[in-house]
Amino acid sequence: MVEKITDSFTSCLLKEYIRETGGFDVCVGYGMGADLPQAETAAAAAARESRISTDQASYLLNTRSERIRLSGRGHDFTVSDAVTPYIRELSDRSGLSTLTIQKLAAALKITGTEEVTPQDLARILHITVRSANCFVASLVSSNLACALYSKQTNTKGRPSKVYKILIDMDKINEAK
Repeated sequence: MVEKITDSFTSCLLKEYIRETGGFDVCVGYGMGADLPQAETAAAAAARESRISTDQASYLLNTRSERIRLSGRGHDFTVSDAVTPYIRELSDRSGLSTLTIQKLAAALKITGTEEVTPQDLARILHITVRSANCFVASLVSSNLACALYSKQTNTKGRPSKVYKILIDMDKINEAK
């Protein structure tokens, strides 16, 4: 049923229906599991992800514990709960959660480069610039990132620092 109402896990047809008929936006969390309690737990986690999404996206947590973004504007990405030893090592070194490391890796994959600004990360990950700055500061303090240069993004305000994230993307995707 979830596959049907998410158009093969690509969009949130329920959200679209409510918007069209009710005239307002909602966020939906879908969960899948081997049994009802697992599906309910997954749905609660997906609903939490939907609530913290800044662009009112719906999420699905599937049976492989992957968070899949179903709707909304911006970049879509999937993050698996499968944690490789390398991800755990990065988490231990930086003090960031394994999920945050996976989200940062997904953001780097989207940008296609390891050179990013905190503003880039904030936009892609749908978090505040302050949170992105905290993530980058943790990476810098653990020698997993370094500041490269500053660039002026608009005519007003401070220039943005560009950081090189020193994460081996090949190791991120290695099997356990």
